[in-house]
Amino acid sequence: MSVTELPEADGGKATETARRLLLVWQDPATRAFNPVGALVRDPDGSFVFRYIRRALRLPAFLPLASFPQLDGIYRFADLPPFFENRVMSPRRPDYPDYLRALDLSLEQATPFEVLARTGGSRVTDTFHVVAEPAADRDGRVRTLFLAHGVRHVDGADEVIARLRPGDPLTLRPEPDNNHNSRALLIDAEAGGAVGYVPDWMLDIVRRMTDIDPDYRLSVEVANGPETPAHLRLLCRLEATLPDGWAPPPDPDFDYLEVGETSAPERRA
Repeated sequence: MSVTELPEADGGKATETARRLLLVWQDPATRAFNPVGALVRDPDGSFVFRYIRRALRLPAFLPLASFPQLDGIYRFADLPPFFENRVMSPRRPDYPDYLRALDLSLEQATPFEVLARTGGSRVTDTFHVVAEPAADRDGRVRTLFLAHGVRHVDGADEVIARLRPGDPLTLRPEPDNNHNSRALLIDAEAGGAVGYVPDWMLDIVRRMTDIDPDYRLSVEVANGPETPAHLRLLCRLEATLPDGWAPPPDPDFDYLEVGETSAPERRA
């Protein structure tokens, strides 16, 4: 199965609980973001991690110590520690505020779902987590993401303070952006820029908006100025798939099969 396929929710109803998370690695030299593997949650609650062929084609990428073989299939009864360590501990006193910022109740806040909404970024490495969009039987595809770079956008705090759930947002390409020429700025129709689509989400967001030029981007949650900048604005992107649409095949996104690589493995 290719990890580029859009998953279908149980019973044909849309769900915000992603079943598959892509592990995205940023090359420290080129700053390029590349998916290198996928974490899948099985219906029984267990987890499987596998690398994809893209990882094999990245000379600078080293397999993780937690998953040392590129062609390995790693099964876990619980969320693997590599991913679990990217989720805030429920024992922290600010954990309830953290969940409110993500629009999650205690019942909804499984570590997997928190990862799906936050991206699981850490300052100690160059990995991010991207939730593949959830699709329903009517072809409506949805995903959530936190606006990035809010503190670097002049006036964003004031604009976000006036936003309410459901307020429309728009995307504006920034080809002259010195950091990333593919950057997408997020504008509030009510008045001004509020942040950026995270770089590691660009491929999915561009794929969804290319499929449906009439996509809808809106506010899921706008948090107050007391909230850390990276949690200020949770966005919802929705697009409709044309009848019979399927993602174009991309061998780079297929799972590596056992025995496919016999080269000695190096660990990151």
